[in-house]
Amino acid sequence: GGGELDRAAVLRALLSGLEGVYLRYRSGERATLIADWRRAAPMLGQRVVYRTGAAAEAATALDLDGSGRLIVRRDRDGAVLPLSAADVTLGSAAS
Repeated sequence: GGGELDRAAVLRALLSGLEGVYLRYRSGERATLIADWRRAAPMLGQRVVYRTGAAAEAATALDLDGSGRLIVRRDRDGAVLPLSAADVTLGSAAS
């Protein structure tokens, strides 16, 4: 088994990483941050299900826009739209 987790150390590391991203954002590196996120985003090109409130929709994740919103193509009507706030999971069945 493993040893006990030092929660304070984990929190410090997490906050330090977030601070670095925030400082890059504040210094005007938004496009670079979004490009980094785009390279690391596992959902791009994949089937996803997104939820806004109680409604679930199946879609394909296409890209990130200049604001960092996920761009999807909705299955039911082919509409391409940005998601500002939604729960997104990999998969293909809206339930």
